[in-house]
Amino acid sequence: MMNSFAEIKSLAARFYKNKQNGIELTLRECISNSIHACIIKSKNTTHYFPKIEIVISGSQNSITIKDNGIGFSEQDKQVFCALAMQNKLKIDHNLPTKGLGRLAIVHFSIEALYETSNQGKRLSFTYPQENIQNLFEQSAECSKSEDGTTLYLKFPKNTFKTFANKYKDLEKFKKWFMDNFIFLSNDIKIEISINIDNIDNKIFSLDTENIEKFDRAITIDNKSFNCNFYLIKSTKLEIKLVAHKLLTNRNIDYDRDFKENNKKIYLSSELLDERITADGLDIEICDIRNILTQEITKILDEYFKETIESQKKQSEKNLEQTKGELPFLGDFMPTYSSLNGFKIETREDFIDKAIKDKGEAEKQFWCSQNNDQLDERLQKSSLYLHVKHRERVLNRLEEMMSNPQYSENDFHQLLTDRKCKDLKVANHNLWLLDDKFSYFIEAYSAKHGEKKVDLELYFNPFIDEENSPKQVVLVELKRLTRAHNPGEMIEQLLKYASDIYKESKTKKGTKFDPEKCKFFGYIIADYKDIKKEEGQQDSYIFKPIPFTNSSFEGIKSFQTDNGRIDIAITLLSIQDLITVSKSRNKIFLDMLSQPNP
Repeated sequence: MMNSFAEIKSLAARFYKNKQNGIELTLRECISNSIHACIIKSKNTTHYFPKIEIVISGSQNSITIKDNGIGFSEQDKQVFCALAMQNKLKIDHNLPTKGLGRLAIVHFSIEALYETSNQGKRLSFTYPQENIQNLFEQSAECSKSEDGTTLYLKFPKNTFKTFANKYKDLEKFKKWFMDNFIFLSNDIKIEISINIDNIDNKIFSLDTENIEKFDRAITIDNKSFNCNFYLIKSTKLEIKLVAHKLLTNRNIDYDRDFKENNKKIYLSSELLDERITADGLDIEICDIRNILTQEITKILDEYFKETIESQKKQSEKNLEQTKGELPFLGDFMPTYSSLNGFKIETREDFIDKAIKDKGEAEKQFWCSQNNDQLDERLQKSSLYLHVKHRERVLNRLEEMMSNPQYSENDFHQLLTDRKCKDLKVANHNLWLLDDKFSYFIEAYSAKHGEKKVDLELYFNPFIDEENSPKQVVLVELKRLTRAHNPGEMIEQLLKYASDIYKESKTKKGTKFDPEKCKFFGYIIADYKDIKKEEGQQDSYIFKPIPFTNSSFEGIKSFQTDNGRIDIAITLLSIQDLITVSKSRNKIFLDMLSQPNP
């Protein structure tokens, strides 16, 4: 039964009013019809070279599609006027014939003019016509023209402009053509000519020889379906679903990430043909998506077996290197057997996973009151982190030693955050001197240029009098390559000690009895300055410190109103400080039964 003009317009709006990419949808319908015409003619004609020409005119907002396939027969015209009627000729040649694709032409184009010749008969008409009966009754004219069809399509200006900007790169249009017609083009090699505004003319044919193809069976709801896989090289891995030999809007996920050997995969199956929507653009697979994805994943995992195995080996290598570099996180990283090769897992991946796992372990520790034993991984991780931080500080210290551009202020900043006067709330590295210096009642750092001792620390080893200092430690830091006052460093330290004795209170105002306090002083400088300082003292005062090369300790005194007060002074070379600090670090590492990182 013939459809009226109103029915055709209404159906077109119903199917396409919310669709995007209207020109692409129209071309999809028209080009597929041209390919169908060429396929049918090739099966009934010898020495035939199928051609399709596409002319894009920006000035006319139009696209013309011309083919040399079979033209419209009288029966084809009847099918064209009755949407529910199927095209028997297409069915006989195993070509899809839903009959509704032409509605895209109706909805998106302003004008569609057909000129077609078939077996000496020529027909010209616009579609649709307000009086569809005229088309139905129109008779073909005799003609000597070769078989074929020319379709002239005119589009709204803004719609056409969007399309033209999108596909001004012809390679992009060629990829669109491949996506949509790869299965149809596999049936026949067609020469495609594209002309844009009579300036840029490109002729190509889809390179079907480089398409990898294989068939596999899948099982859905206890029923077996054959699947056709077409694969082409691509920059990313993706699966596109094809129904009735045309691309649909539906994809499925393949949760793999390949660094190399990526493919664009086109999948066609009778299963998908059965589930195609009325407009031919989509497939209804919501009820089988999960099982379909699983079946396809199994097939593709087998196909990409070598790639997956190669990526697994690379991930194992990356894991080994990362565990070696970051042993304090190693216990939180995945096992080698858990690596699957579905992606190349990197150092960053392993660190992210380890930190997440470690966070969960710490959360469990803090949230649970029932765990009597601390997770051994947390114990080792915390200590490793501490040791690794120390290693970095020591490396920076060695860098400062070898570069005269570093100043005394740089050294001071490394030990303490000089911007933070109260060291109790600062990020400091006083462990470089001794681990016991990390725990104090009060500690202060002199500002740059301030005529004060560089570091001033107060200790009380007796818990019962926690707030009253019993030990005062003064630290003077010198430039690592050459001190500004060699030979005068001890006298400078004694003056600072005398000032603190007279003040008899900390910077926070805590008073203490200096007579009951022990005073300690440290001078840290290059070994040459240390030896010069020691050489100017009486020979019996300073003695070499065991296991060092150029450091000394001894007792000096400073003058007060109550007489002289002793102060134990350590002359510590920066070279020995680094050696001793590294030894302490090594002890931690030995405790963890791990090699020195």
